[in-house]
Amino acid sequence: MSFNVNNTGYNAYRTQYDYGKKTDTTRKAAETDKPDFGESTLSVKAQDFLKNIREKYGDFDIFVGDSEEALDAQSAGSDKDISVMFSADEIEKMAEDEDYANERLSQMETAVADARKFVEDYNNSDESKESGTVITGIKITMNPDGTTSLFAELEKVTEEQRKRIEESREKKAEEAKKENAEKADDNKDKEVKPEKEEPYKPGPRTRIEADTFDELLEKIKAFDWSTVDKSDEQFKGQHIDFSV
Repeated sequence: MSFNVNNTGYNAYRTQYDYGKKTDTTRKAAETDKPDFGESTLSVKAQDFLKNIREKYGDFDIFVGDSEEALDAQSAGSDKDISVMFSADEIEKMAEDEDYANERLSQMETAVADARKFVEDYNNSDESKESGTVITGIKITMNPDGTTSLFAELEKVTEEQRKRIEESREKKAEEAKKENAEKADDNKDKEVKPEKEEPYKPGPRTRIEADTFDELLEKIKAFDWSTVDKSDEQFKGQHIDFSV
């Protein structure tokens, strides 16, 4: 299944103004310090299998673990729009059983494609524009029973912030186009320097969990931002439990 989903609107939020994105040096340091949730205990065959599927599906993250804590710890600092997690036992089983692996990977492909379409549709919807809510990322856990757990990362943005994000996306696209044109003309001596932009200050953020995309959409629409502390530090990592 191809993942060339048109997610321009999504990338305008996730890529151009990714508040979680770090510099390469910082990200490498963070990855070094990440706790292990079972990956190091995998057999050699399972480790090779994991390496191969990570290379095959390089446009999103694949992690090993069996808890929300594991997913959060490993995805911290990632600039990928989607994160997927399997348990260590599942990776071992897939490494040993090709038919089972094909079945599970097909389920994963469907979940990722659905997630990207879900985000693109919502972020371009009237509901998103009216509420100021944008989805900045989706995390998926592939449960052993064949079900999935979905975690949507949300941010509250003002109309001015939304406008700045779109303008920045368009300007960077023009800069890239200009740079490519100059390279085609062999004009490599001229350096294209983008204008300095004001730092983007993220709005309030939260996470919503659901078992299906329909359930996730209903929870996003029903979410009350007035319940969220506006302090960025206090808000970081806050999880809203809608089960009560």
